[in-house]
Amino acid sequence: MRPPDITRVCKGAQMELEVEIVFAKEGNQSPGEEHGYDENIVVTHGVISLRQFNAKLFPR
Repeated sequence: MRPPDITRVCKGAQMELEVEIVFAKEGNQSPGEEHGYDENIVVTHGVISLRQFNAKLFPR
């Protein structure tokens, strides 16, 4: 599986944690902008552990 095109962590409307991961076929536009690909939203409850990976490990 290739790395996502866009990954973002932010506070949601109710101050909850939102994690946005987008796999776009082309364009790599933010889902907040107009786009021609499907967007799936998954809502979960629990703990998220974030780690930063070296980009050299996941070449595009």
